[in-house]
Amino acid sequence: MNKKFLALICFLILLTGCAMLPVEEALPPPVFYIEVLEFSPWSTAPAGRGDVELTAGFSMQNLLLAYESVFFSVAGLPVANIFVSVGDEVRPGDIIARLYQEGLDEQLEEMNREAAVLNLALSQNAALRENSRRMAEATGIPMDDSRYGAQREELQGQLGVVQAVLAYLNRQDETLNARAETAGTVRQVMELTEDLTSTLSGRVATISSQEEYIFRANHIAAAAMLPGDRLEMMVLQGDGRHTVILEKLDPDATDFELPVLGPTQALFVVVGGDPVVFLPNTTGAVTNIYAEARDVIKIPRRAVNTVGERTFVYVLENDMRRLRWVETGVADHNYIEIVSGLEEGELIVL
Repeated sequence: MNKKFLALICFLILLTGCAMLPVEEALPPPVFYIEVLEFSPWSTAPAGRGDVELTAGFSMQNLLLAYESVFFSVAGLPVANIFVSVGDEVRPGDIIARLYQEGLDEQLEEMNREAAVLNLALSQNAALRENSRRMAEATGIPMDDSRYGAQREELQGQLGVVQAVLAYLNRQDETLNARAETAGTVRQVMELTEDLTSTLSGRVATISSQEEYIFRANHIAAAAMLPGDRLEMMVLQGDGRHTVILEKLDPDATDFELPVLGPTQALFVVVGGDPVVFLPNTTGAVTNIYAEARDVIKIPRRAVNTVGERTFVYVLENDMRRLRWVETGVADHNYIEIVSGLEEGELIVL
């Protein structure tokens, strides 16, 4: 009985102690922050002020309208020498290049030596005959001219053969030369290499009597330019990059026989810039501004809409998109000029 009572007392004491323990307060749930971005239904850009430039890039090719091409007349022989360079002035008959034929120079030297010996013998024959004639006149003894005449005929016969051989060899020697037929400037010449041999179709040099350099362009921007308009061209040739100034030609104001031009083609003449001797068919690159507007109101081209012949944009006013009719001007690849209908700073809906 006592044991049961003691156990009950202990149990009650234990319950009382647990009830007296402090009660912890409940923690609040964690706070999550969500960033909400403000949504705009339209993409906009301000009407700005600046320049609008419409450029066109195209190439030009050098044309030779008055020229002579020099060729060899013999094929398969080594090229011995080239006597001119690009830019040299030549006259008719000037030797541009020469071939080498083995043994020909020696044959010519031998025949010229034989001709000189025979000519000397003829001169001596004539001198001896003249001395005999004078002696005969002084002594009154008739002169026997037969031996001088026979020797002279023999020498003349031999000389005739030698001269015929020399004429043949000289003709053969002349075929080794490539000569200029007209006066002008060397615009192109072949490069001499150790194993270079002649061909009948290989151009040795190009000589032009044309004082001006003329280039042909094939682009609508070039065709739209007026005679006298100028532009810059960049050429990569020889020792590096060169810049030249060209002026559009008036076809009716030139003495050249000009080629027939297509609707998008135009001719230009070099009037300034770096001093360059252009090779035939040289090409140059041109980036030309053929439409421009300076210090104007401009907006991105993609913001412009067209209905029929009228043009409009959407302007953002009080968070609302409103249609605005505008007049446009020069347009480049990215921007377009606004002539009227917009003020600088207005927001345009793209």
